[in-house]
Amino acid sequence: MAKGTNLTGFGDALSQILGEYSQEVDKAIQAGGDEAADYFIRTVSAASPVKTGDYKSSWAKKDVKSKYRRYVGNTKKVSGKNGSQIPLINILEYSTVRGRPHVRQAVQQSKSGILDIYKKHLKEA
Repeated sequence: MAKGTNLTGFGDALSQILGEYSQEVDKAIQAGGDEAADYFIRTVSAASPVKTGDYKSSWAKKDVKSKYRRYVGNTKKVSGKNGSQIPLINILEYSTVRGRPHVRQAVQQSKSGILDIYKKHLKEA
């Protein structure tokens, strides 16, 4: 350390700067999450089977109590053998008879786009 250098208050000033930056990063991540969820909905909707009624248009975000997570799901349900309601996504994704898997493919296709969204928001922070 050079003679005469006074670092009084440096730690407090650095802590304040990092705290402000942390808040900006937090806001950017939250904003990116909403945009990324919308992007995924567009991607998975485009990959959804067509001959399934309104399944393709039933993708939606679900409110969850987390500022960093977004839940995207399909709300379309069909009647089961015993009269219960079964999410159509379960049948399409996992049935060995009537299955038309498409969600995993949509996840893979959307990864780079979602990362780009987060990068954009972080650069703006």
